[in-house]
Amino acid sequence: MSKKINHNNKHGAASFYMVAFSTLILLIVVISFATVIMSEITRTANDDLSQSAYDSALAGVEDAKLAFYSYQNCLGNGTTTAVEPNDDGEISCGEILYYASQDGCDMVAKILGRAIDENDGSVVIREVEGSNNNMQQAYTCVKFKTNLSDYLSAVSESEPIKVVRPRFEDGVAQNIKSVKISWYSNVNSERLGYLNPDSEGIFNSSGDGVPKPPVISLALVQTKGDFIIDDFERSGEGITDRGMLYLVPLEEGTELETDGEKNYEITSNNNIKSSAFVKSNDKLKNNKPYLIECGGNEGFLCSATIELPDPVGGSRLGDTFMFVISLPYGGPATDFRMEFFCGEEGGCGSSIEGNNEASDKVLLVDTQVLIDSTGRANDLYRRVEARLEAKSDTALSIMGPLQLTGGNGDGDDSDEDVLEKVMYSTKP
Repeated sequence: MSKKINHNNKHGAASFYMVAFSTLILLIVVISFATVIMSEITRTANDDLSQSAYDSALAGVEDAKLAFYSYQNCLGNGTTTAVEPNDDGEISCGEILYYASQDGCDMVAKILGRAIDENDGSVVIREVEGSNNNMQQAYTCVKFKTNLSDYLSAVSESEPIKVVRPRFEDGVAQNIKSVKISWYSNVNSERLGYLNPDSEGIFNSSGDGVPKPPVISLALVQTKGDFIIDDFERSGEGITDRGMLYLVPLEEGTELETDGEKNYEITSNNNIKSSAFVKSNDKLKNNKPYLIECGGNEGFLCSATIELPDPVGGSRLGDTFMFVISLPYGGPATDFRMEFFCGEEGGCGSSIEGNNEASDKVLLVDTQVLIDSTGRANDLYRRVEARLEAKSDTALSIMGPLQLTGGNGDGDDSDEDVLEKVMYSTKP
């Protein structure tokens, strides 16, 4: 009888351990599941906050566009003097110029007369008037700047050509000695690889051999103050009014054959002499592409510094100084940066902010607008930078009304040799 009782006790203990073990496993599963759910809820909430903060920053960008439009209109109306605000409720052009010159976080809000929170200087955003704004969305710092140290843009499959007309302070354009173009930044970090120009040729643009970063072309157009159409066909020792270079990416450290006739030019440290533009405008010479070693410095994978020739017959005119960047094969897409240098400290115009800029780097004026916007949702912040074209240049309309000499081609500058022409551009 005693043995039977002990046997039943052992069965009861085993059942207890099984129940306890099962409960423990179930508890672990429940806790793990609850942890995953809480983590997803937190992540979703953070994503919503991040997106809302980003939307707030974009709202600041849109307000900055309106503020810049007002600022540009005031300049167009002839207002040149900044006037301190008098808080009479009306914002004059003089006051707009004053706010724009202060470079403060409330620049845009002041220009547009937005209601500013007294505690943190933010502008509250409400999707629907009278809503509670549970996300507490606002933009906290929005400003724009028109004097910049570089030009940033992009070319892509849908827009493979970009016309860039740089603008500088008066008299500085004629002192520009070189341009540095960089392309394929970290944003475009994916690439298939590079071509081997010794075995595959230069312009193999199909199949798996498509280079990333892409082949790009850089065209130069420039003139002196007055010119004839025939000037674009002339070139000489260090002078030309036009030229085009093809820049082919080459993997850094690639060893190339140097014997025999090649279909490419090899640069020294990615520096190209001004004679390259001159030669490209000579129909009797072979305009070979230039190989550019790409190593990924300064945020862009590829960069080349190119000396600029003088225009035919005189000093360079800023109003007819431009570049055309394009994708010869229509892709792949890439962003690019252009920087300009005068070759010496004098003649460069105003100094560029920042301690790391080259002393001969030239300040771009009213070429692009940099918008810096910070948005908030509750206690999460997002910051956005945007670039806009300061002025819309379409076709040759940037030259405005022109008086071109050489109407009948005899070049004696008589009245019949003057061609009165107003350049218009049309859009579909």
